[in-house]
Amino acid sequence: MHSFDAWFATVNQAASFFGNESIKEKDFRASYGESTEEDVRKFFPNQTVKSVDDFYENHFISNIKHLKVAPDAVNVFQKLKDIGLFTVIVTNTSHDLALDILNIANLKPDKLIGGDDVVNAKPDPEMIFKAFEYLKVKDSEILYVGDSVYDQEAAKSAGVKFVGIGGINGDNTISNLTELIDLIS
Repeated sequence: MHSFDAWFATVNQAASFFGNESIKEKDFRASYGESTEEDVRKFFPNQTVKSVDDFYENHFISNIKHLKVAPDAVNVFQKLKDIGLFTVIVTNTSHDLALDILNIANLKPDKLIGGDDVVNAKPDPEMIFKAFEYLKVKDSEILYVGDSVYDQEAAKSAGVKFVGIGGINGDNTISNLTELIDLIS
């Protein structure tokens, strides 16, 4: 799932709503995947994290047309389940909004860990450690797939193998989700 365009539209709606200047794509691209705290620091300095999160919760869905769901995502999740692997989504997006997005995309991970489920969002590895606890596994048993430098940094800090997708390099790099099945088979 690629949500850059949907988030870019939502963040610019927030900028307009809060009376800020429009955010340039290059500036947003440099921060894509960060926490709401970082969005507030960089783009909305006169707002609270709660007010920005509330705006995101109430307006992201209006930009859902910009969300790009990989056509093979549902099949990849099913294949992972079929071979006995668990999926955990870790995202800086709030839990409830991420759940809405996953439902729209028809993706059903075994566990979702949202940005408001932890104290420290990515690039901090706290979400990955929470996934360890849920899965009852150690770092060598985790394969983390991510599409941002914050995913990459979190994986490195957690000591897990990282698979980059969407132009992000990792221990392995894939261009689409179906390659993930080949990588783990």
